Amino acid sequence: MKKILLALTLTTISFSIKAQIVFSTQTSNTTQDLEAIDLRQITSNTYELWTVGTGGTILHSSDNGTTWTAQTSGVTATLTDVDFVTSTDGWVCGSAGTILASQDAGTNWGVQAQGAPVVFDAVYFHNLSDGIVMGSAAAASTSTNGATWNPNMISFAVTDIEFVSPTVGFASSYDGYVYKTTDAGLTWNAINTGFTPTFFNVDFISATEGWLCGYTGTILHTTNGGTTWTQQPSGWASAISSIEFFDAQNGWACGYAGAIYHTTNGGTSWSISYSTSTGTSVYLKDLVLFSASEGIAVGEDGAIIHFTDNSSSIEENISNTLSVYPNPATDVINLSISQPTTISISTSTGQIIRELEINGNSTIDVSTFTTGIYFIKTSEGQTVKFIKH
Repeated sequence: MKKILLALTLTTISFSIKAQIVFSTQTSNTTQDLEAIDLRQITSNTYELWTVGTGGTILHSSDNGTTWTAQTSGVTATLTDVDFVTSTDGWVCGSAGTILASQDAGTNWGVQAQGAPVVFDAVYFHNLSDGIVMGSAAAASTSTNGATWNPNMISFAVTDIEFVSPTVGFASSYDGYVYKTTDAGLTWNAINTGFTPTFFNVDFISATEGWLCGYTGTILHTTNGGTTWTQQPSGWASAISSIEFFDAQNGWACGYAGAIYHTTNGGTSWSISYSTSTGTSVYLKDLVLFSASEGIAVGEDGAIIHFTDNSSSIEENISNTLSVYPNPATDVINLSISQPTTISISTSTGQIIRELEINGNSTIDVSTFTTGIYFIKTSEGQTVKFIKH
């Protein structure tokens, strides 16, 4: 999905030398353009991924993106976004008002809507029942797992959506504005960012802090829930199509001519890897992260690029490692850690809702948590983000 989270394992590492980013091209077995990608963390080190694109293309990987197999969508529309709520339940949207759904990890896809003269560019599900699609001056919502969709005409064209709670969400658009909802998408309020380019992607790591990216290398940053935005220097004046932050410091972006951007200081500065390094000159459309230092980008002509921020001769000092899975989660989360620690679980607004001690493997019931973004922080200072659907 253009927006959605991330596989999350954080390790405390100390090093003093410059990191080197390593890129590798994965075989997609397609020349169709890949428009979006989504992942789910299944175990502490296993991820499933789906990517969608032109010609009704859907690809699936069950081995962390190493190999990909085609899934039959049953349509020829351009598929623009994908969102899996569980390891089996997912939705796809696209041109001609297309909405597809699967309940078996994509082995079978069914058409929930098709034929409308609109392009849905973004899909987001809070849980197995409640979801929203948005696009070119049109939107639709469901509270019935997609069995029925309720249309809602809007006056702006959406490129991406991100929710930080069941009611609060953000949408990027073609008109240089970001739109915010506080009623689960029933109404949207325009926020003037002060900049004019088309925005392609929006990413929030909390209720207050987020980023936008778009044409002419534009990257904007907010720390007050989108009320005001400041520009960050990307270092290049070409389109940036997707941006994803693992935490407040570590982020990645991708875009025109195979470029992949990386920051380790919250976007204050960005390094750029051009096509000579990434191995492709095509337009990269979307990316997801396994961790702060690893992810996958997809783009035109079936491009799938794996990237890792390595460091030669790193002196590692790993004190404790926390893994949280599945991520996103619906009913329970599993925690795995090598040494005893105390953790706190907080909401996207910073409210601590639970504190407990863990040692080894633990399971926490999150079925009563409201949908949204949560943070788990250890007594050593490690922070892991997870999404509750």
